[in-house]
Amino acid sequence: MPDIRQLFLASSKAPSEELPTAAPAKLPATSSCTDHLTRAVVDTSLHGRVSSKHEVSLTNLQWSSYRQVACHPQCLPEHPALQSDGPPPPALPMLLNFQQRFSHLLGLRRHCVVSTQLDSHGDLVLSASTSGKIALHDFAMLRESSSCAVLDEESQYRGLDPILLIASDRRLEKARWHPNNDNLFATVAASDRSVYLYDAQYTQGAPYQTLSVPAASWQGVGLTDMALPAKGSYNAIATAQNGHVYLWDQRGGSAPRTKLGMGSGFSMNSLQLSDDANMLLVGTQTGDVVGYDLRGGTSAAMALGSGGQHPAVLEVAVRQALMQLPELEQQTSIPRSSVQSINLNHKDCNRLAFHLASGWSGVLDLRSQAVTHVHCPPPADATQPVHQYGRSGGERQQPCWMPDGASFCVGEAAGTGLHIVDFHPSSHSPCHVGCTANQIGFAPAKDATSGWHAPTLPSAVTIPVTSAITSVTAHPDTDEIVAGTEAGRLLLLANGCS
Repeated sequence: MPDIRQLFLASSKAPSEELPTAAPAKLPATSSCTDHLTRAVVDTSLHGRVSSKHEVSLTNLQWSSYRQVACHPQCLPEHPALQSDGPPPPALPMLLNFQQRFSHLLGLRRHCVVSTQLDSHGDLVLSASTSGKIALHDFAMLRESSSCAVLDEESQYRGLDPILLIASDRRLEKARWHPNNDNLFATVAASDRSVYLYDAQYTQGAPYQTLSVPAASWQGVGLTDMALPAKGSYNAIATAQNGHVYLWDQRGGSAPRTKLGMGSGFSMNSLQLSDDANMLLVGTQTGDVVGYDLRGGTSAAMALGSGGQHPAVLEVAVRQALMQLPELEQQTSIPRSSVQSINLNHKDCNRLAFHLASGWSGVLDLRSQAVTHVHCPPPADATQPVHQYGRSGGERQQPCWMPDGASFCVGEAAGTGLHIVDFHPSSHSPCHVGCTANQIGFAPAKDATSGWHAPTLPSAVTIPVTSAITSVTAHPDTDEIVAGTEAGRLLLLANGCS
């Protein structure tokens, strides 16, 4: 195989005189993964760019080198906030759905890290658990501490102590940074109807502001997700298990100004806000994606915040959209499943990734309202049908897009692993609904001229880890991944090549 460095040097040299056009040199026969890189270099030298076909192959090669490099508990039992004289564990509301209560009785929700997020600079890791713990970790220290924390005979953790730890009495569901201020973050819980806002610089364990739904207008259990808009008239938005979306602004004080949704009793599980804060997207327990126009109208009634201020301008039943793919319906049954999470692509605001309770993931094109990519991992037992509620029935997966905008990270639904799914926007992605065998990376058939044979690229790279993953976040600059687990650990995954 030709030296890659020589190929780069040859491509950078400008020709001193015009040479007659010659046929491209044939590459030697090889089946190694490095041949993908060599062909990409040749493609760059000939055309000045990397084709989408080679880009998909190189991305797959990059994620294949990832492995778990660190494992630490979210918080340490010897921390003062976690001593036995502290507040008792929060009681589980009687109205929580059966799956959540059953998984709690089995001990699956004791200290599950349900939310992780890096700030905009990648310096601090914000995490929240079902036991009510909110922790801030220094990402640089998390990276340097490569030794795994274990539980010794005296039941004491040896690991990375968080720089800030708040022990609340709430069963947390989500924690998010403010997009414009890396000192502010907020949390919501399934055990109450309030959004708590914290300042990391001045907090003493108490929020500086609490936004609550009045008890008189509340029919439900708790909140599931929230967002802190960087623009627009609203300063907080939260979804609830009673089928409503609540919006707060500065004029309304601690009470919400607007309420969206039909309040059908089916949970609003996840929300995403567009960059311009004009479109609000919600994933529901009924398996729908609903979009609301937050710009409102110009009439006096709408200006005063009436119920019809923000109409629903988009409604897609994900299962029906998947049934429009004839090849998928012929290969497997499409289960009824709730939308656990939705994530807008930061590179293309028209691409919305969704993850279902069945373990399936996909991409919805908001312009055509059609599914363009789908990833359907098999269940733990391939002979059994896909379970409607996922692995443990109580934990909603919190996946994320990678910084390249072409890969999607989500915890494995049927085991302990992390899927990095190829959702490249081109039709060369193995998950693209229009992708054929000849478009996946390179043609799997043998080339008669060169004798070269390349395997079909997988739809996802699976990285084995030590515990089942429930939440994922990616570093904006280095592509390193921080994952929260059902066992209350924070895992660091990075390129394992020395």
